[in-house]
Amino acid sequence: MLHKKSQATIFMILGVVLVIIFGFLFYISSLNQSDSPALATTQNLVKRNLLESFVSKCLERTATDALTILSQQGGKIHIADSDPSAQLTTTQKILYGISVEQLPSYVTVPYPFELRQRLAYPYFGKDNLPALCSTSGPNAIKPEYQACLTYSATGSIQEQLKQYVDQNMESCTDLETLFEDVQYQSPNTEVIMGENNIIFSLSYPINYTVSNQIYKIDKFIYTSKVRLKSIHEFTKSLIINEVTNPDFAISNPSAYQGLAKYMQGFIADKNVKNGYSIISIKDINSIIDGHTFVFLLAIQNREPIIKDIAVSPAHLISTKTTTNIIFNQPVSLEITPIVSDPDDDIIQTSIQESLGTIFAKSVSSFFWQYTPYKPEQFKLSIYATDTISAPVQRDLTLSMP
Repeated sequence: MLHKKSQATIFMILGVVLVIIFGFLFYISSLNQSDSPALATTQNLVKRNLLESFVSKCLERTATDALTILSQQGGKIHIADSDPSAQLTTTQKILYGISVEQLPSYVTVPYPFELRQRLAYPYFGKDNLPALCSTSGPNAIKPEYQACLTYSATGSIQEQLKQYVDQNMESCTDLETLFEDVQYQSPNTEVIMGENNIIFSLSYPINYTVSNQIYKIDKFIYTSKVRLKSIHEFTKSLIINEVTNPDFAISNPSAYQGLAKYMQGFIADKNVKNGYSIISIKDINSIIDGHTFVFLLAIQNREPIIKDIAVSPAHLISTKTTTNIIFNQPVSLEITPIVSDPDDDIIQTSIQESLGTIFAKSVSSFFWQYTPYKPEQFKLSIYATDTISAPVQRDLTLSMP
């Protein structure tokens, strides 16, 4: 549907430009067909203005289409079968900005969970958001342009925008069909990420002939009022918080350190769909096609975490480790799993004991009146699930007097 709308808009532009072209050509043909310099000059100006206007409109339309597709598909214009993605509609996929990845065997989530300043591995998903800029692009190699925070040798958003415009400009302009005596070379686009805009600088050498005189046009510029650099940095900060902190609330990012500077004009919203989350990031200061620019981000469903297990009454506990508790007298136990879900899903908890003991359950706790008997050690298994992913398990050994 997105491509059809874009094509319809292009055809409308083509129709308007064609009317202008044929109107001017009819006007010129009605003039005295002498070889006077004045007539040649007029014909040159008319043809040059038509070419410049037409190519500039195509550049604007093509760049806008590229930004729209990229924003609706999570930062990727062409999603490959190997890319982790969700089926948003029957015709549209969206890249998982955060995907589920099995932790290496040598890495475990800390228990009890403690958020650290620097984590060697993202515990709650993998960051898949493409880098903003190319290592061989203008923001990297030209000191007059602002540096980006993220770079990649391949697959960057900057590179994707360039390739899309390069590949679609010739079909948009269709110079051979619309204009006589026109020759051109392949388009070459330079995409420059500004702080508050994106500059599409197109080199598109075009030679046209008027009265046996050859003229040349080369450079075309379109500046999009989309703050893609700031939007990308804001989205990246959201992802970093999401994959390192299970309690991060993506709908309230302003409360977290490091994100406040991006909040000017940004609105983040969340919608759960088909077992995954869609995050929409709206920037009221970015306008595209007369509308507010919205960047979509998909998050694959992640399993909950059991951060700790609280056992009370705590004053009766003489020794406690992360997996073993020793009591100094018979007790009535209240066991409360402290859980969290990175996707803010509702969590269901359950408990099993090695001898099949039945626990009474309140909203979030389990109760057990201990009566001394052998053996004096009991293994408890705590389970938590968001009803989508498989239950996660934590084991705890109780040593009774």
